[in-house]
Amino acid sequence: MNHVVTLFDLKKRIKGLINENNIDAIACLALEDRRALNVLTSFSYDRDSENTWRAIDAMGRTAGALIDTDYDFLRDVTRRLLWSVTEESGGIGWSSIDMLGEIVRIDAGRFRDLIPVIASMYEDETFRESVIYALSRIADISPELIQGVEGLILDALSEGSPRSKVYALRIVKKLRLKDAGNIVSKMVSDETIARIYSDGYLENVELGSVAGEVYESI
Repeated sequence: MNHVVTLFDLKKRIKGLINENNIDAIACLALEDRRALNVLTSFSYDRDSENTWRAIDAMGRTAGALIDTDYDFLRDVTRRLLWSVTEESGGIGWSSIDMLGEIVRIDAGRFRDLIPVIASMYEDETFRESVIYALSRIADISPELIQGVEGLILDALSEGSPRSKVYALRIVKKLRLKDAGNIVSKMVSDETIARIYSDGYLENVELGSVAGEVYESI
């Protein structure tokens, strides 16, 4: 007789794996139980928590594990993530757009229709940081698919949060966005610190240091 894993037990198991920074194990778990993707969204509400960013990371790795066999299922996940940021959902999917970006980057060609949808969310100030993050993640893999967002990037460089500025700088570097050169040059002396996720942990990054590297590349 097969043991039925309750949702409570599944959440407990995933929480433990997130605490351990065992992201790959979560992806393996999702191959057995698709509910894992829904559970991940429940751990993504505090953007200053490493566990939130691990959950976002896990969404991408899980999508990578499923893309070849469960594309239609992932499509449904993207629809639910988009719905979670609407008023009709009755809540605010704080990191849903970040997670959406993680899924799209796995196969940006097939999910390319979602890129302008993500970009359009920038109009809502609540989601601006998430939008720039999502676009930066997609740009890492398929920079050619995020052409036309230069206006958003320039705005994020000028008006965004420290974290948004780091993500925007990454996009500038990928796109070799020369129009951003003047803004980037002024950021080189900026000693503001941003908390950026990398390989399971939040790290302090100085804006000026990132800007200097980007300015040299464009």
